[in-house]
Amino acid sequence: MSNKNEVKKKKYSVSRIQKMTIERLKTFKGFETYDDEKAQKVIQELEKYAKIIIRHISTKKE
Repeated sequence: MSNKNEVKKKKYSVSRIQKMTIERLKTFKGFETYDDEKAQKVIQELEKYAKIIIRHISTKKE
């Protein structure tokens, strides 16, 4: 692994990742006016997509 990739890996370590909250989602452009129910549905969909991506990446052969 190159030094550049090692730096990126450290910068985006799992310990720094925060779970999305309704309040945090509403800070992003386009989501400011969502009510809590709609925001929670968006978060659930994001989590589903993330799981799909992680599963795809982890099973992909290099």
